Amino acid sequence: MQKMLFNIVLAALCLFFKANAQDNKAIDVTTKGIQIGQQVPDIALTGLHNYKDKNGRPAATARLSDFRGQLLILDFWATWCSPCMAMIPKMDSLQKQFGNKIRFLSVTYQTPAEVLPFMQKYEKQKGRHYELPMLIGDSLLSKTFPYKTLPHYVWLDNTGKVLYITSSREVTQENITSVLSGKSKLLDRKQDFTIAYDPEKPLFNGGNGGGGESMVYHSVLTGYTPGLGASFNFKRAAGIRGARITLLNVPVKNLFAFVYARGQTVFNDKRIAILSRDSMLMTRPKDAKPLEWQAKNSYCYELIVPDPLKNELFNVAVNDLERLFPQYQASVKPQAQMCMVLVRTSETDKMKSKGGSPVADFNPFGFKLQNFPLARLTAQLNVIYMQKSPFWISDETGYTGPVDIAVSADLSSFDALNKALEPYGLKYVQKSIMVDKLIIDDKN
Repeated sequence: MQKMLFNIVLAALCLFFKANAQDNKAIDVTTKGIQIGQQVPDIALTGLHNYKDKNGRPAATARLSDFRGQLLILDFWATWCSPCMAMIPKMDSLQKQFGNKIRFLSVTYQTPAEVLPFMQKYEKQKGRHYELPMLIGDSLLSKTFPYKTLPHYVWLDNTGKVLYITSSREVTQENITSVLSGKSKLLDRKQDFTIAYDPEKPLFNGGNGGGGESMVYHSVLTGYTPGLGASFNFKRAAGIRGARITLLNVPVKNLFAFVYARGQTVFNDKRIAILSRDSMLMTRPKDAKPLEWQAKNSYCYELIVPDPLKNELFNVAVNDLERLFPQYQASVKPQAQMCMVLVRTSETDKMKSKGGSPVADFNPFGFKLQNFPLARLTAQLNVIYMQKSPFWISDETGYTGPVDIAVSADLSSFDALNKALEPYGLKYVQKSIMVDKLIIDDKN
């Protein structure tokens, strides 16, 4: 596999950096806006789409007071946020179920040129039209209710007071029914912590994300740190003549998965076997609250080595994990596994690049590779667009040269992808192959 320099942000939540802490302390940015129990000003709303006024006439403008008498749930979202898009069918269903008793209003800072074409493609993909009203190009509501992560929900009662500030997990039929019946229960309040941190600089250096001083070499392990997003990072550190690994707020399983991949495509759950008795400390149980579990079972780890040791970066990291977590033993072993394998269907080269500036552009509806290695396609599918596929995806074409490929297809569907790849002599087939698998077990 081709070595990759990458920065993968975990998609449990879409991070939206609207605010920065002014010092080294984590700050909950939601406390900077209107709070639960406070009355919301009668804000003018412009840039509405799919909205009808009380007389049933289409309207592009309204005021928050126009929603009085209903439970109003503000849905802050963006087109690049996968969890946000997953909530659209759910909100549409709840809106139809409760009728005029509630009103969802989706709010985004993005422009009509970004949102409307995207929604047309999304609805075409889903085969249905969603009638949820949207406020596009917003600036006032996001300042009134500041946030860092999307999706973000603000519940207003029928008088215009803030009832709740929540994540998407609280937007349920049961909770809405409870509010409408007058028997409101306590819902988990969403908190969005942020801290001054520059990912281009070493962790803890000069107060970057906490304490620390300039160093030539360091290796640090901490527990969960509020305000730092969960992420993997492998690239040179600014101002450091060497190499760096940074892993923020990830469980033990992900520490091992990243380090033992040694700069290749990171091991995901399809290529990990956990034999340890502590499996629940490595993978969050379905009934556990995400933030509570993450706070108890996640770590921050950073390793910086000087230039003479840069080729030993992952060897040093493996030794670190063996010392820091002596109760576990990890190994990488090839095992036969059913995968989706990219193969060539023609001996004729139908994708050889004609040159030009390298381009690798991906979105849920297709991709373009120009003068770029074919291996990027498999990497993008494994990491982003085919995360829910039960199969590991492998490139068995043996094609190493740059390619020119332009595809319009649903990147979450192998059938759609294969149809679009046919002119290039490519196809994904189900096949058993030997795959390197990470085994994590208890040390006897």
